[in-house]
Amino acid sequence: MPYRSILPQALLWVCALAGSASAQLAPPVPDSSPSTPFGGVRYGAVDAATVRVFAVGDVGTEQVRGRTQMRVVAIPETGHGSGVIVDPRGVVVTAAHVVAGARHIAVRLPGAGGLLAAEVVHQDDLLDFALILVAVDGTLPNVLPIPEAPPTLSVRQTVDAVGYPLDATREHPQSTRGIVSAALEDGRLQLGIAVNPGNSGGPLVDESESLVGIVVARGDVSRGVQGIGVAVPMQPIRAAYDQALRGAFARAVRSLRARPDAARSAEVVDALVRLGGVEVLAEAADIADGVAAPQRLAHFDQVASQTNDPSLLALLAAYFWDASLVILERSGGAATPAHLPPGGPRDVATRAQTRARELAQKAAELDPTLPTRSPFVAYLATGRTAEPAYGGNAMWSSTSPTPAPPRERRQDTSKGWFPMITGGYQADVASTPSNGFQLAFYAPLVLTGTRASSVRFAFGLGVAFSFNRQGDDYWDDEWDSMDVYALVGPSLRFGRSSIGGIVQVAWAPGARNGCPDCYGDDSWEPTLLSFRLSAGPTFGRFHMAVTARIAEGHVEPGYDDGMLVAQIGGAAGLSF
Repeated sequence: MPYRSILPQALLWVCALAGSASAQLAPPVPDSSPSTPFGGVRYGAVDAATVRVFAVGDVGTEQVRGRTQMRVVAIPETGHGSGVIVDPRGVVVTAAHVVAGARHIAVRLPGAGGLLAAEVVHQDDLLDFALILVAVDGTLPNVLPIPEAPPTLSVRQTVDAVGYPLDATREHPQSTRGIVSAALEDGRLQLGIAVNPGNSGGPLVDESESLVGIVVARGDVSRGVQGIGVAVPMQPIRAAYDQALRGAFARAVRSLRARPDAARSAEVVDALVRLGGVEVLAEAADIADGVAAPQRLAHFDQVASQTNDPSLLALLAAYFWDASLVILERSGGAATPAHLPPGGPRDVATRAQTRARELAQKAAELDPTLPTRSPFVAYLATGRTAEPAYGGNAMWSSTSPTPAPPRERRQDTSKGWFPMITGGYQADVASTPSNGFQLAFYAPLVLTGTRASSVRFAFGLGVAFSFNRQGDDYWDDEWDSMDVYALVGPSLRFGRSSIGGIVQVAWAPGARNGCPDCYGDDSWEPTLLSFRLSAGPTFGRFHMAVTARIAEGHVEPGYDDGMLVAQIGGAAGLSF
């Protein structure tokens, strides 16, 4: 389903998943009349035999342009569809594309019927149907058998498609009615019927509720096709079933029995499916907005602590990773969780990325071949650094410590640059020769960005002081002068956090003291027309600058009128 509503400019992530763990393997008969606010609705034998099929494969990646940069998004290979029990020993027919490439398959029976692990026994990719076998003790009570002699259908014959369209969390299947429209060249049936995603693999029955086909596709809605479906008739399915009875089913039974974790793996798949991947991302968006707690992520973390299956660990890592990306994008497009301001979204995003890396690394250690077939696992496991371990639900509690971000990605995201302290050499050049020094203190009132920003702007206030030893060869005289002035104006800092440049322009009104021949006293001469320019390179928190100040209003010895005084110098300083 489209991702653009949650992760800006994402392509697509089809993740028809949901599921909460259930250890019940005994398959009781589903409730035939579940309660509703307005009474009961009775379900029949066809509904009792129609199941949900969930499958998970490997995890790929997709590069997606976010608000400020490209993101590597995890793309889980997942499938959700319907199926029908055709043999009480646990044989289920479904669509091949539902279980294609599956590492794990879980089958959930209608109502409270239970959860079962399954394996593919036969898969026909051309016609798009598959036979799977579920792990069951004894036999299943609700079956819709394959006819010994599949019926011949007629054009315009009424048929019903049964399954779990759209919402995989429904407890009972839904039915939709249509007609047989035609036979396609490959032998499949064209139906005049409204089917939706999730119907794939569900049974197609006639008026007498006999099994006549398996729904495998719908018309391409993007091309304007509506009300058209495709089904596989029972003849090729019956032939594949009879062939599998000669040995394939027995091998599948032995394989399921050899997997002591089969039931647990089915529970994990079901937990992921029932919760739903998109719902997890929606929760992450609400976390970024400050209106939700990480309840689903906490449940996923608990599920992760209960499995050692590499494929399932990789899938869980994908959900944690993508949830962290949603929080970053929703919070303004920050590069990493460390760039977010302190608070709940930063804590959750940091924990989610840490958990994703831990699970991907664990999956790669358990199955060294996994990174070769899962680009996502390779992406996280290769670049992983040593980080604190945070397992169990405690990692999502408000009292748990916040794990440090990955060291190789850590950047200084403090506001910094407050205040700036500068000192250095200075001399008057517009009056008499002099040598002296200067000191300045500048505090931004408005400051944009962080230390990691490439361009930062500030507007602030400051104060500066300069001292000069002056001499006049004509008068054979020396004296000391001092200037005290304010700094009011903008500053611009650019470049990387390690090296860059700074430019500051300030109005510098103040006063000068130290002109003994001016009006015969040692008075302070004020001036408002005074400006100071400072520019130079920056090296982290250290900066250097060439400074220049020009002022009007000071009195030169021997003159009654004020004249310009210019000062130049060099300075160095620190910003905190």
